[in-house]
Amino acid sequence: MHFVNIFTRKLPESGASGPPAAQAALARPLVLGCFSVFLLLSGCGGTEPECDSLDTRNSVVKIVSDDNNNALVNYAAKNSSSVAAMVDDKLEAEKSAIWEKARQAAVYRLDDTILMNSRNRSAQEVTCIGLLYVTVADATAQKEVEFKVKQTADGKSIVSVNPFLF
Repeated sequence: MHFVNIFTRKLPESGASGPPAAQAALARPLVLGCFSVFLLLSGCGGTEPECDSLDTRNSVVKIVSDDNNNALVNYAAKNSSSVAAMVDDKLEAEKSAIWEKARQAAVYRLDDTILMNSRNRSAQEVTCIGLLYVTVADATAQKEVEFKVKQTADGKSIVSVNPFLF
């Protein structure tokens, strides 16, 4: 990025003999014009929240994976033939431990395509939607997930995921 020092602009040699007040009067429109362009380029309030930033993606995956009532991972575990083979002929307590271990080893991924559903500029908030995949052993399940990203006054993002039902 290049910066131009607009406050010490010299007049052309032919007009440099004028009084300092005249020089300042000629520089003032340039300062105001550059300031206006700066405001347009900066968006007058910082950056907007993003649906597909790495931080947002990581937050969505963490929120879902940390949910103990996560129906998506339960579905994938119940439909895994390798997990089913491990629990076959086991006592109930052993089955619970195997299911829990399979759930904890699940791998989550948010699809590359994230769509913005809505944008509220005044609230600095966007609502987004994307496909979330979870793989448990040999089974993968997917579900559309809706989430919101809100930009706080200090520039940080707050992510919330709408619960989904099966």
